[in-house]
Amino acid sequence: MKKRDYAILLHRLQAVGPTQIVAECGGYPVYALALGSGTEARILLTAGLHGDEPAGPEAALRFAEGLSPRLAQRCQFLILPCLNPHGYVHNTRENESGLDCNREFGGDAVPLVAQVKALLSALIARWTFTRTGRHRGFTAMRPSATSSGSGRPSSSKCAW
Repeated sequence: MKKRDYAILLHRLQAVGPTQIVAECGGYPVYALALGSGTEARILLTAGLHGDEPAGPEAALRFAEGLSPRLAQRCQFLILPCLNPHGYVHNTRENESGLDCNREFGGDAVPLVAQVKALLSALIARWTFTRTGRHRGFTAMRPSATSSGSGRPSSSKCAW
């Protein structure tokens, strides 16, 4: 079976903007890309938890590559296009230990799951959110009126 090239995915991601490593899976770094400077909504977009479903990472990358300047001025996006790079490379739903990470979010035994949950906890600790709507599996979140201060970042740069 031919392996997918994670380096090509990363090259495309890094061509959009600066990335940072937020987790690790089977010896592969998991990258995040922050885009946008708006304050209307902060949107987390994740894909690629099941490595045998390459449409998710491709869709997340295309979204990042084609993000309109108008939308980027209104919103902030944190994009993690490939949560399971080991599965992506090896065309398998499971991680390097043979576990379906999607079924492991109830605990912290799987390092990738623990790392992603810690990232999400850090985001939630900084913001109180209210749900504003759903569209095709995406949930837009808006800073709550009850959050401390104005509920908006103090700078135009995303402070995830």
